Order: sequence, then structure tokens, then C-alpha cells
Amino acid sequence: MYSNFLDKININLRNHIENNIIPLYDNFDKAHSRRHVNIVINKSLHLASLLKIRLDITYAAAAYHDIGLGYYPGNPIKSRKDHHKYSQILVKQDRKLKKLFKPEELELIAQACHDHRASLKEEPLSIYGKIIADADRMDGLKIEEMISRAWEHTVYYNSELTFAESYQNIYEHLKEKYGYNGYVYQSFYLNESKEMIGSSILESQEILDSEDSFNEIFYRLVENRKVSF
Repeated sequence: MYSNFLDKININLRNHIENNIIPLYDNFDKAHSRRHVNIVINKSLHLASLLKIRLDITYAAAAYHDIGLGYYPGNPIKSRKDHHKYSQILVKQDRKLKKLFKPEELELIAQACHDHRASLKEEPLSIYGKIIADADRMDGLKIEEMISRAWEHTVYYNSELTFAESYQNIYEHLKEKYGYNGYVYQSFYLNESKEMIGSSILESQEILDSEDSFNEIFYRLVENRKVSF
């Protein structure tokens, strides 16, 4: 998927991430799985190559950006709310990264992990943070992917909700996040990112603007067992 970029990255960093970091995503909810982190890595490296900035720093930040969803003493219930903060801390604690990067480079990686969160109001402090934030938002821009990821998150974190409550929460959340005035679309930082996402934005916005259209797609996914309670 991104082998051409990886060929230019330190083999020790690649081995550490592939053997010790990527597998962590197998323990997270399906919306933040190994598939998700691979997409973020792919998009991030593509952006970094376009902008001609450090691929190794970008690669590390992309790989570590969601590891705060896993075990951390301050996050025993694996809450998503502050996972970006825990990812930042875990980067700084990683002994292997300390050997591979200078302190100021490690700080860039940690800060990018913190700044990737879509709901943050502050702009990322570095170009690396903007790249990771934009790449993270690129996963699931088609309406079917949005619904599937939101459903997987709801089942994992809010299993006590009824089917009807889950449906309503998902529709309201997706409209707030991806609708015409949604914070995700407004928060893409790079022109290169906006060019990469293309027409998928407009199509999804049109569907979210009409609950009838959304309802039709949602229940088609239910019938096809892409969404199941």
C-alpha cells in the first residue's frame, strides 16, 4: 500500500512499528482497527511526499496516533475522549523512539498525535500535526463507511442503547461531524488534502442533509448485514 514510501524509512523504525505498534490496533474497536491505522499511514505519507517533509516523523506519528485507545494507567476503561492525550504521553515514553529520534523530533511526533483529534478547536502546532489530522479525517468519507464506523463505535462504547437510540445518535453525530456545517470538513488544513478527498464530501453532505436519504442507506446496510445489532 505504501511500500514505496517505506523504502526510504529507517528499517529499525519500520520493524518496531510493524511488530509492536500496528498490532495494538487489533485490540481497539473496529472503527480504529489495523485497517484504519494503515489508511492513516498511507494518506499521511502521501501528503508528506507532496509537501517534501520528513517521512520518518510522519510515519511514526501516523502509526502512534490512536494508541491511547489502549491500555494506559490514566485510562483504565479505554475512553475515547482523551485518547489523543494518552497517545502523546505514550510516544514520549517509548524507549525505541527515544533511540531513533532526537528530543525535538520526538516532540513533533508526540504533538502530532495529540493534535490529530477532529474535535479540537486549536490548530495543530506543526505541519506534521496537520498531516495526521487531515489523514485521520480521510478514513470513511463515503456515507456507507461513515455509518459502519459510527455503528461499530456505538456497539463497542454504548452497548446499552436500544437500536432506535443508536440510530438516532449516529445520525445526529454524523450530521454534526460531516454535514454541510460539520466540523470535520471545515477542519481540513491542507489544500493537498482537500484535493485528495474530491467529490466524496459533496455526496455525503447531500445525503446527511436529508434524513430520508440517510434512513434508506442505513437500512440497506442493515439488510446486507453491514450493520447489525
